[in-house]
Amino acid sequence: MIQEVEKFLLPWFFSNILSLVLVFVCYKWQRAGRYFFGTIFLFAAGVNIWMAIFKPSAYLDYGKFTFLTFYKAFIYGFFAQNTTFLVVLIALGQLAIAAGLFLNGKLLLPALLGAAFFLLAIVPLGVGSAFPATLFMVLGLWFLFKNQKLPLVQP
Repeated sequence: MIQEVEKFLLPWFFSNILSLVLVFVCYKWQRAGRYFFGTIFLFAAGVNIWMAIFKPSAYLDYGKFTFLTFYKAFIYGFFAQNTTFLVVLIALGQLAIAAGLFLNGKLLLPALLGAAFFLLAIVPLGVGSAFPATLFMVLGLWFLFKNQKLPLVQP
């Protein structure tokens, strides 16, 4: 297990540094933070689609790092049998989040909520999700939410 964790340490370290920078950017410059997040989700969608098609078994590695039994059961059960389909669905959600972040307007609130939900959902993957980077990123999303003039439901 230690050897498995070691291969994630460098990406984990950089992800956490990047997430702290992202929190600062979202606090100081909301538009730049939105674009930064949009770029991350757009890139993640592209990587996930490629990986889902060409290396779907790579996603099963994350089961080793989860600290929740039902996540592990899901990953090695239903997810293992439907990896490509499920990861493509996740990637489409990431594309929708990216679009909402880039386009702003009425799509911003659903994009911020979707991004926060996604990041919180992968927290139990532990080092596989670069924890605690995902929580730092949710804080960045909070700054975007708090400081944007969101067009909520209008009459």
